[in-house]
Amino acid sequence: MRVLLLVIGLFVSVFTYAQELNCQVQLNDQQVDGSDKDRFQTLQSAIFEFMNNRQWTNRKFKTEERIECTVSITFLKDGTSRDDYKATIQVQSRRPVYNSSYDSPMLNILDKQLNFKWVEHDPLNFDINSFTSNLTSTLAFYAYIIIGTDFDSFSTLGGTEY
Repeated sequence: MRVLLLVIGLFVSVFTYAQELNCQVQLNDQQVDGSDKDRFQTLQSAIFEFMNNRQWTNRKFKTEERIECTVSITFLKDGTSRDDYKATIQVQSRRPVYNSSYDSPMLNILDKQLNFKWVEHDPLNFDINSFTSNLTSTLAFYAYIIIGTDFDSFSTLGGTEY
């Protein structure tokens, strides 16, 4: 029985596909007053999971085909309450240059006005058909921009649907 489970596990792992993004997330909270900065570590983990573990398209990507990107959020100051945030967000993506060992930048966007509410330990939920929060809508918007730009680099208007 154990051998059968091992064989099935190996078979499934060979044919599994990853989501589209390999996103690094960086948060900078140096401008925020207060001593309770553990919430930013929690938020960083939540954003990492949101970007990397969600399937954004119906395409199948192998792990090595995932789009390399970075989301950097710099918090400017606390908002009107502990759960209100004012920040800037910089989104970058890159892709390997064919037949070489280096990457080429594809996207570099700096959005200077990211305002959102988030309560520590609340899940980052996203529904494409309805608005749930400014943070998840903004992250999803940039995820689709990254994917669309990457697909455009392979063929003319290849990323239009995203």
